[in-house]
Amino acid sequence: TQKRLEYKAGAYLLIHSGSRKRKVEASLDEIYHHLKEAADGVPFMTIFTLGEYGSGDHSANACGELMLSFTGFSKE
Repeated sequence: TQKRLEYKAGAYLLIHSGSRKRKVEASLDEIYHHLKEAADGVPFMTIFTLGEYGSGDHSANACGELMLSFTGFSKE
């Protein structure tokens, strides 16, 4: 949420794994409404991809399953 950010939020990007989409597909409308409410007017984009990679606290790349990655962009 905005109160946790150092700068005013300009946009959010949420990347779900393709496998996660299969698990939540029946609830996509409900999820959208929750995201819209939580974003509080800040534009956001949600995409579903296959072959997700990221890094953890150990800074090494890892492949995830049922992942949700979140990025917030500031206005500054």
